[in-house]
Amino acid sequence: MMAGELRHFMERDGRYFARLVIPEDLRPYLENKTELRAPLGGDYRAAVRKHAGGIGGFMEKIALAERRKATA
Repeated sequence: MMAGELRHFMERDGRYFARLVIPEDLRPYLENKTELRAPLGGDYRAAVRKHAGGIGGFMEKIALAERRKATA
């Protein structure tokens, strides 16, 4: 990865997304999804600004799944 490159950032057909792969052991606690993805829009600069918020939301979902796994 190059310096300044965003992790968990994806571009498809001119649209930008925040994307995070869900660890296999947590998938049953997140509707058996393999990834979390949030649209960030078509403007690169706006997408970069929204990116951290999208990943933060994903991290909250991952943490909740970890708590559910620990209590299961």
